[in-house]
Amino acid sequence: MTITEGNVKGEPRHQRPDQRTPGQLAFLWLFTFRWHLLALFLSDLGRSVISRKYDAFTTDNGYSDEPVGDNPVTRAIDAVVRGRDTHIALRQRLDLVTEELVATTLSRRGSGPVRLVSGPVGLGRDLRGVWNRLERLGSRPVDWLEVTGIDLDASGTVLAEASRLARNAGIPLETYQQDMLDAEGLGRVIGGKVDVFNTIGLSTWLDQTGLEETLGAIRSTLAADGVLVVDHWRHHLGSKYVDALEVPARYISDEEFESTLTSCGYVIEDKRVTTNSVVVVYRARPD
Repeated sequence: MTITEGNVKGEPRHQRPDQRTPGQLAFLWLFTFRWHLLALFLSDLGRSVISRKYDAFTTDNGYSDEPVGDNPVTRAIDAVVRGRDTHIALRQRLDLVTEELVATTLSRRGSGPVRLVSGPVGLGRDLRGVWNRLERLGSRPVDWLEVTGIDLDASGTVLAEASRLARNAGIPLETYQQDMLDAEGLGRVIGGKVDVFNTIGLSTWLDQTGLEETLGAIRSTLAADGVLVVDHWRHHLGSKYVDALEVPARYISDEEFESTLTSCGYVIEDKRVTTNSVVVVYRARPD
């Protein structure tokens, strides 16, 4: 499992250059009477959101609903944070994406090796879930499924951890450090055509131009009958905290997101929504 460096000039999309430090945020909340937000410092997941925003490590932390803490108070506060609709949606999205990728890869089995690319891969929890479920079904994915992870990994720590977790799970994951918005670089590191491209956790951090560039870059890598699995976050109750937390999320309507997919050369085949109606997972093909 190697980490190949491609174009890594991009900046992390979940961060803003003018973000305050955790200490500066605490003072801001104190003097603007948003004292309830200070409780986030007592939550394991809350501290991660404050300091790292929703990077790969915070997102992976949020996939767990098991509260963490050194005492009953901190565990109780952490349980509240993990029970917010944003984090419930994370876990429900993971279930939907795993189901979609298992069904889609299985449907393509038999026509040669199936290439599944995940970008940004983060820590690869979705890929591990897909692989494990395929193994439980007795389909021996090692015989027919090729898995690749792509990530900007500006910190230089994400792909190493994704590779370690995949290796421990017995998954032959190939990884590339690459900016997803760079179509030429993306095509170069992938090489050949992709059967299934899974991109979750990115679109909400992109402006309209960035979203179009990313969808266009992915489309250029897909086989003629390839499949894109992509998520879209709706405005929800937790959205009211993005400014206070300085999380640069962008929320658009389903209609706007679907119009962008169509204008970027995709045909939407399926649309599934998390139980709490926060995240939409799409399956689309090149037009």
